[in-house]
Amino acid sequence: MRKIGLAVFLSILGGLFVINACNTNPSEKVKTEQILAQNNKQNDKEFVQKKDTFNLKQNKNVKSEKKDEINSEQILAQNVVQKNDGTDKKTVSKQEGKPEHLTAKTFREKIWNYKKNPNEWVFEGSLPCVVDFYADWCGPCKMVAPIMKNLAKKYKGKINIYEVNTGKEKELSAVFQISGIPSILFCPKNGKPAMQPGALPEEKYIEIIEKFLLNKKK
Repeated sequence: MRKIGLAVFLSILGGLFVINACNTNPSEKVKTEQILAQNNKQNDKEFVQKKDTFNLKQNKNVKSEKKDEINSEQILAQNVVQKNDGTDKKTVSKQEGKPEHLTAKTFREKIWNYKKNPNEWVFEGSLPCVVDFYADWCGPCKMVAPIMKNLAKKYKGKINIYEVNTGKEKELSAVFQISGIPSILFCPKNGKPAMQPGALPEEKYIEIIEKFLLNKKK
């Protein structure tokens, strides 16, 4: 009886184990699936958020790059406009009716290099010119100064108007043997120059310019 009873007990115990192993609790299985589903949703949500953040940063970088490109294009456009303009502030101020001041160096560069050609007049300019030799203390020179400004405006692009301060440019005064001021030097593009001492009315200067420098005949 003991042997039979033990065998029956073991058989019953084994059946319970098999039943428990095969028949898992459905509610626990549902909970497990819900947890897995929630984890999947959370992972998907985090992935979408990361993707949106990446796209936002990428868009900001693209906008920043486009902005930099626009700024670069604007700077290049401004540089091109300035280069194509062909004039700078100094050139414009000289062309708006104010005679250009010359030193001995700039005189040699723009009119006559008397050191290179001491015995021959070789005109270095591209346009005929008028040179006003003056001094700050000279009364008649102050009368001629506004006339030279008017002439610079009137003959803009046709002749150049220059001025030389004889008080500072002793070398030029000696080269041209300036003994009285104002003295006005008229330099044609072709041919030798002519010096006119003393102050003259504006009409006389115009007459000399028209005939001697521009070769106009009435």
